[in-house]
Amino acid sequence: MTEKKEHWEKVFATKQETEVSWYQQKPQTSINFFIENNISKDAKIIDIGGGDSYLIDNLLEMGFINLFLLDISSNAIERIKNRLGAKLEKVTFIVSDILDFQPEINFDVWHDRASFHFLTSEKDIAIYKNLVTNSVVKDGFLFLGTFSENGPLKCSGLEIAQYSEAKFERIFGSDFIKINCFEENHQTPFDTTQNFIFFSNDRKLVLSPLVDYLQNKINTNEEIRLNFICTHNSRRSHLSQIWAQTMAFHFGIKNVFCYSGGTEATAMFPKVGETLVNQGFEIQKLSQEENPVYAVKFDDNQHPIICFSKTYFDDFNPKSNFGAIMTCNNADEGCPMVFGAEARFPIKYDDPKAFDGTDLMNEKYGERTILIGVGIGYFIPNSADFINSFSSGTTNIPLAIGLILMMYPPLTKIDFSKVPKMFENPRLLTASFFITWIVGPFLMFLLATFFLKDYPEYMTGLIIIGIAPCIAMVIVWNELAEGNRKLTAGLIGINSLLQVFFFSLYAYFYLAVMLPLFGIKGLELDITISEIAKTVGIYLGIPFALAVISRFVIKKYLGDKFFNQKFLPFVSPITLIALLFTIVVMFSLKGEMIVDLPMDVVRIAIPLVIFFAIMFFLMFFVAKKIGANYRDAVALSFTASGNNFELAIAVSIGVFGINSGQAFAGVIGPLVEVPALIILVNVAFWLRKKCF
Repeated sequence: MTEKKEHWEKVFATKQETEVSWYQQKPQTSINFFIENNISKDAKIIDIGGGDSYLIDNLLEMGFINLFLLDISSNAIERIKNRLGAKLEKVTFIVSDILDFQPEINFDVWHDRASFHFLTSEKDIAIYKNLVTNSVVKDGFLFLGTFSENGPLKCSGLEIAQYSEAKFERIFGSDFIKINCFEENHQTPFDTTQNFIFFSNDRKLVLSPLVDYLQNKINTNEEIRLNFICTHNSRRSHLSQIWAQTMAFHFGIKNVFCYSGGTEATAMFPKVGETLVNQGFEIQKLSQEENPVYAVKFDDNQHPIICFSKTYFDDFNPKSNFGAIMTCNNADEGCPMVFGAEARFPIKYDDPKAFDGTDLMNEKYGERTILIGVGIGYFIPNSADFINSFSSGTTNIPLAIGLILMMYPPLTKIDFSKVPKMFENPRLLTASFFITWIVGPFLMFLLATFFLKDYPEYMTGLIIIGIAPCIAMVIVWNELAEGNRKLTAGLIGINSLLQVFFFSLYAYFYLAVMLPLFGIKGLELDITISEIAKTVGIYLGIPFALAVISRFVIKKYLGDKFFNQKFLPFVSPITLIALLFTIVVMFSLKGEMIVDLPMDVVRIAIPLVIFFAIMFFLMFFVAKKIGANYRDAVALSFTASGNNFELAIAVSIGVFGINSGQAFAGVIGPLVEVPALIILVNVAFWLRKKCF
């Protein structure tokens, strides 16, 4: 018998029903939920951790006939059985720890007013969340009641996790639509008051018509023909067509044929092709007229996708038995009725055309691709299952290879022979070490715990980011701001070595020691220093060793000129390609979350932007104070303010898993860093005029 089960068996063996704080003769709040949502009398309803609650009695009196009661205590179950008498036949009793529960059916209503807040570790919460998601039918309901942030810290002598609306949304928002959330005071039999928060939800129906359409086609083994339609068939519709066809193939969904068209024909915008080439597609221009024809290859053994601008009713497109997917921003109002379509599905994407010719053009076209990947990751059936099928534990094999490849190119560029020269200027080295390795991690820790205390996965993700100084993109920022190249190279070398040997210790210190020391409750990290060290060894140690070996061997046998002019330009794009692969895969897996919780991106971005700014200005003015010139100050500042997001993403995925909030925070990082650091490059030039 486990310690937890033993505890609850003792409670229900030694205490009468009125001697426990949760006693209610008539649980009116729960009863109101069933009335207000017009729950069918034959709905399959499960009450989690119900103990000897009177909810089942009241539901039976209301006419419900398909009830399930789960509790860890057999004593509690026996007590309610004795009370119900002949009504037992309408109730199925289950004695089980909720974390061990393996339901054989799906439920219309999942009710839990007693057990969820006893789950205090992220691992247990994730198990519970997945159990709920997989057990509640598509149009079903979730009703949760827990102690609020104004409620007790313990119940029945056990630690609990307090909840707020934001915390509920963070955990369940990707799969359920909130119906209501409110706080309520519960009067105990001992005349004390406990503040509860209740959260009622309906299963989300976002994109479900399209999902159902595709699934029905798959079930009946019919061809799936999708026509992506926008006004000019020049940007969004082509990106959607190409990514849908590509992902359907790679996710093993057969008989999928994707098309695109518009209300008028123009031409596929050239930047669309450039964006796709940057993301690994091969594109051949087959004609040179004003409306060129392109062949887009996504696999060596598959026919290319033929792309050119055309109307949706062009002879190249299907005339009947297809699904019309409207990619216009105002698809419902602005796009026409599509004749011949079996069904019509509005999926809105903002037009990147507004940024044509601007400095944000590349960024916005890449952003459109990510958002299209988000949508496709939701509506292509089983895409997440397919990606996760290549996993071993928390390690996704293709993604692990991609993460190692992502780290390799920047490490090959580091000339470790320059590291000893750094010790010739101990003042600069000391200032850099103190601010980058002492102030930086602690600052990110403070920002993460202040802004993301209610989002523990994001909080720990940001802490991991804060202890990984940049060793790659800092070269770009330093170059743009006309900083000292040799100093930057030396700092990168030192930071790389420090990360290899000390990152694991730093991560363990801040996550396992500092969080409890600062009284962060409701978060239990089941990690060890060996887990972190193993992950760092794989994702930093392997590419580090390969980089050192390849640098030595190539320079020795092929010379410096070949290494610098041939090899480095060849391997450099691998980092961007691998990073884009990571982003697309993760955004596909987390697509539902991005669609429903866009504010989470903002929540993660705010502390990151503050971190970049504080670290840059602090290092810059400290450098000036100790006598550094502009070029040295810039090199020090960008080294201190940038982060090694590649390593942070790899560690988060390796330790917490690809679906974790920590990994999600890591992916958001570079999307925030690029525009923020570009702004700081311009700030550096302004400071040069003012201070030097």
